[in-house]
Amino acid sequence: LAFRPVVFGSRSTVVVSTKRVNAGTTLVCDGQGSTRIEAGDSIVIRRADHDVLIVENPDTGQWRSLAEKLGWAKTPRYQR
Repeated sequence: LAFRPVVFGSRSTVVVSTKRVNAGTTLVCDGQGSTRIEAGDSIVIRRADHDVLIVENPDTGQWRSLAEKLGWAKTPRYQR
């Protein structure tokens, strides 16, 4: 939980410019495609021109998924 989310309005455009990068630095968007990033690259993030249809699984909820991913409400496992 060291990285905190930042929320922008849907009409915002965010530009991230790189000054220095480590060898092999890669941009991954939503776990899909990936792109290598070099020093001096700029990444532009904005809303797409089209909407996206999101399908929900009725057997799972967003809080349940989050709890499973973050390990909430699990019994601690102590090292011996």
